Amino acid sequence: MFGFIDLLYPCSSIDGVDFEEVDRELPKLKECFVNAKLKGNGKFTVYSSFKPDFCLLLGKMVEFNYNYEDHLVTINVDPRSDDNPSQDVTLVWFTY
Repeated sequence: MFGFIDLLYPCSSIDGVDFEEVDRELPKLKECFVNAKLKGNGKFTVYSSFKPDFCLLLGKMVEFNYNYEDHLVTINVDPRSDDNPSQDVTLVWFTY
């Protein structure tokens, strides 16, 4: 489950989502990435059974909120200053 929680039609503001896992040898680590391409701004919410290690918006680390009761990650996506409405959000988890 993911989408903007303060838009009338939140599904129409997501251009695409993909998932990637990368295994690292040293240290023994698995990186899990969820990438979403967004068209819009506001509060973007993602369900996650555990807290992400960090979040990127347009390639820059941003603050996010994780609610341990309902397992929702919330990210504030500000409007872009240029004419491009597309924004990339990446959530990253590390597992050992």
